[in-house]
Amino acid sequence: MGLPFGLELQEATCAMITEQYIAGLFDGEGSVSLQVKDNVPKLEVSIHMSEPASIVLMEINAKYRGKLYTQNRIHRGRSYRMFSARWTNRDEIDSILTVLIPYLIIKKEQAKLARWWVNNCLYKHQCAPWGLDKAREIIIADLKLMKQNPLMKAEDTIDSILNCFGSSYANILRLRGK
Repeated sequence: MGLPFGLELQEATCAMITEQYIAGLFDGEGSVSLQVKDNVPKLEVSIHMSEPASIVLMEINAKYRGKLYTQNRIHRGRSYRMFSARWTNRDEIDSILTVLIPYLIIKKEQAKLARWWVNNCLYKHQCAPWGLDKAREIIIADLKLMKQNPLMKAEDTIDSILNCFGSSYANILRLRGK
């Protein structure tokens, strides 16, 4: 007789959620953003979908330890729920981007830059204080530019950021190889 329709759909959905599938979903519906509020940087990696596809985000969220948010929206007079899976701390971001980067196409460079940032400069105590404000300005601007031009290379932005810190600190980060 089989499972009830909803459970069959859930089982089929779980089976199709591969790393490649998530990367494709992220390329189309995902975003990488860095914002600074009260001089505190906040990097966020997220995927947004409307309610009918929320089961996919729930599965991704469960597997990759993000946070799931819902928001009621109105578009052209119709109400609907928007779901977002978000990764906001260093370990979550590093984990999800490590999985996705090999399969990304459109947002690969944004993801590489975000992963480098969380591993090297996200928190003040890990980053040389001199040049940090300028480095934040560069990454925020370049993440926006990468949305318009996905061929822009993360390595160019990383070099610009490293130049903000002076040669000795920049060499330490280069030697880390991240």
